[in-house]
Amino acid sequence: MKKTQSQLVHSEKLAALGQLVAGLAHELNTPLGAIRSSIEIINQFVATSLGTLPGFLQRLAPAEQEYFMDLLRHTNLENASASSREKRERKRLLSQELSRFSLKDSEAIADGLIELGIFPEIPDFIFRLDSDKTLEILDLAEDLFALTKSARNITIAAELASKVMFALKTYNCTDSGDKMVKFSTISGIETVLILYEHQFKHGVQVIKQYGNIPEIFCYPAELNQVWVNVIQNALYAMNYQGTLSIQAFCEGDRAVYKFTDTGAGIPPELQSQVFEPFFTTKPPGEGSGLGLDMVRKIVKKHQGSITVTSFPGQTTFTIELPLSLPQVA
Repeated sequence: MKKTQSQLVHSEKLAALGQLVAGLAHELNTPLGAIRSSIEIINQFVATSLGTLPGFLQRLAPAEQEYFMDLLRHTNLENASASSREKRERKRLLSQELSRFSLKDSEAIADGLIELGIFPEIPDFIFRLDSDKTLEILDLAEDLFALTKSARNITIAAELASKVMFALKTYNCTDSGDKMVKFSTISGIETVLILYEHQFKHGVQVIKQYGNIPEIFCYPAELNQVWVNVIQNALYAMNYQGTLSIQAFCEGDRAVYKFTDTGAGIPPELQSQVFEPFFTTKPPGEGSGLGLDMVRKIVKKHQGSITVTSFPGQTTFTIELPLSLPQVA
């Protein structure tokens, strides 16, 4: 029986790992797709526009050249990242402003300026030029600005991929085998949050309140499994919509960790059973009922405790670990 339960616990760990890997694949595909798209924009500019740039600039009158350089100096990445709805409203307002100065193609000019992020602040030079080459100048400025946006997107995507890979490496390197090591539990929680960040993006707000908790002797990989299961259960309970609050603080000689979700809650008659092996409220095929049993065993191994309090709209799992647990082999 013990051998069978051990195998089931191992299967539970593999299932959690499988969900983690699937999520990471999705999380890494997003920045890789952004990098790919940005590189295509850069390659297209090099192939179609770069060679014509010197000749076009030579054909511009001095005032037009100054206008072109002013456009480039006033581009704004933050303004250009506005939503489509915001851009439409800004274009409407800017078109009205430009039409007061009798500029030709005021709507097309407004569209170009919005794409360059030149709004709501409108520089004076915008109203000083009425050239046949105005739209061509705007088009070329947009092409060059696209390079800036692409470079920014590549940087952001690379940083995101790097953050995920660093968290995965940290998660993977926490296995200390049969020996306890001194480890930051907050670092472990943060690593798990990074690895599951893709599940927070579309409706979960994470609120963190961390006190000054020192490193403690523990089995880091096993505690990470605790954080994984508790966070996964919270997300599932909320149907991935709601607020997950995480508190960590010292209370006497113990470190206290509270994970609170805004899910439906656990009925009072079931709260005493949640840590029992094979008990689950999930539909058949979605849970083995060993996750919280495994969490309880790991916490007990660390001479700690885990409790649950729940009512409709809020469930809190509280884990307490001793700060001065001696190092053992």
